[in-house]
Amino acid sequence: MPTDFTGVRVDFDVRVPMRDGVTLSADVYRPAAEGRYPVVLYRTPYNERVQSYATDRGVYYARNHFVLIWMDVRGRGD
Repeated sequence: MPTDFTGVRVDFDVRVPMRDGVTLSADVYRPAAEGRYPVVLYRTPYNERVQSYATDRGVYYARNHFVLIWMDVRGRGD
């Protein structure tokens, strides 16, 4: 897991409500600067933070002016 989050804002365990009331957990990586950015959404059956590449990808995308959302699928993870 990278230790340098310079220029990146990370929100861990953001709860995303579904239509039926279930909430899914997501980690959101975004550029630290205010503005509108395109979004890349990964949905995975694996815990979003166990895999160090999730954080590596999140930091990479955020530093390249994208928002990356790494979300657990229903019934898996958190």
